[in-house]
Amino acid sequence: MSDRREGEGEEIEQASVSLSRFLRQVSEVVKAVPAQWVRIEIAQLQVHASSGHIYMEGVEHDEAGREIAKCRLTLWRGQRMAVEGKFEAATGSKLVKGMKILGLLRPVFHEQYGFTVVLEDVDPNFTLGDMQRKLRMIRETLTRERVIDANRSLPMPSDYTVVCVISPDGAAGLGDFMEVAGRLSRYGLCKFHQRSALFQGTEAPNQIHALLERLMGGLAKGHQVDTVVILRGGGSAADLAWLNDLDLARAICNMPIPVYTAIGHERDRTILDEVAKCAFDTPSKAALHIEEIIVANARYAERQWREIRQRAESELRLMEAALANNRQQLADRACQVLNAGVTTISYRREQVANHAQHSIERISGQLRERTVGLGRLASGKLAMLESQIARNLVAIRSLPWRHLDKAAATVSQQRLHYDHLPVRVLNRGEASVRRLAALLLGIGPAATMRRGFALIRKLDGTVATKTEQIAVEETFRVEMSDGVIDARRTK
Repeated sequence: MSDRREGEGEEIEQASVSLSRFLRQVSEVVKAVPAQWVRIEIAQLQVHASSGHIYMEGVEHDEAGREIAKCRLTLWRGQRMAVEGKFEAATGSKLVKGMKILGLLRPVFHEQYGFTVVLEDVDPNFTLGDMQRKLRMIRETLTRERVIDANRSLPMPSDYTVVCVISPDGAAGLGDFMEVAGRLSRYGLCKFHQRSALFQGTEAPNQIHALLERLMGGLAKGHQVDTVVILRGGGSAADLAWLNDLDLARAICNMPIPVYTAIGHERDRTILDEVAKCAFDTPSKAALHIEEIIVANARYAERQWREIRQRAESELRLMEAALANNRQQLADRACQVLNAGVTTISYRREQVANHAQHSIERISGQLRERTVGLGRLASGKLAMLESQIARNLVAIRSLPWRHLDKAAATVSQQRLHYDHLPVRVLNRGEASVRRLAALLLGIGPAATMRRGFALIRKLDGTVATKTEQIAVEETFRVEMSDGVIDARRTK
């Protein structure tokens, strides 16, 4: 049994081959596989510093985005200049990570270095066609969602005070833009807020999209921004292809403020140029447009200010003339009113004096009549008293002498009383006349107003004695002892 096993081992050993021969056989098999055009996406790309070879990693994804195939690719230094030169001449870009290409691949197996896939050629038309297919898909999606014209349909800003600028750091186009924008900013005409983002590579769309989302949040909080300018300043079609992104294009469509682009020249347009409100060939043209609007508004405002100033000066001159005329009319009217007042006061003073004189004369007449009457009454009374005294004397003579003194005293008192009666009556009459004269003199307007009364006059100078003479909201004058005030009836 042992001998048989040893024999079988010798046979297997005799039938075995060396590793190098085995790998040469594998190499021969691999060589039999012809080079083919293969659609691949560059997932990684690295240029070897010393050798100059380009090492790449090619992948394939299914419709769900899952990776289903992967291999290493090599572009040898000897073929690199020819392949890259042709591709760059057609697309304007070098081979970069994330790019989809149609490459001529040849499998190579070496017994020392193992298996690799050599990139022998690249068809640039496929890459350009893939870009166009992607653009067509984005347009169809935005049209189906009915947002492709959303930003283009927004009205143009009538003025610019705050502008947001999104650009790569150190871009030449940014310098051109800020040269114009700097003038506007220095004079306080417009503020420019610059934000940086990548414009090449797989992260470029995400970074720009994130800045737009942040700007949307600020607008929702009430921040003032008139427009956003996305600028770069030229580039190859392949370089700009990174911006042909569905989510980024949709974000621009949904911006509530106009979006301006100045990314590439007219021949190098991206989907962002198609959906934005305005697409400018260069960043400097975008800045000049903003400057033209601001300058036009400033000139219009200056013209309006001059017109308003001229109109105000004209109105002021008219008002001054009218005021001077009104002042003269008011002075004339005041003189008329004053003269009329003086005339009225003189007339009324004369009326009061005449009335007082008539009253004094009437009262004096009455007093004279009363004095005469009182004299007659006193004479009658005196005659009666004398008659009574005579009778009393007769009676006295008949009285006993003890009552004679008492009767004589009584007679003397009564005689004294009636002797002074006319004088007292005249004194009382004179006092009454003086009181009446003082009363008459105290009923004049000035004396009456000094006692707390007031005189109500309408604006035409007539005296109002009843409330019905003054209508609601009518202005009238109140004359007091120390001046005149204007008033208005409210109800």
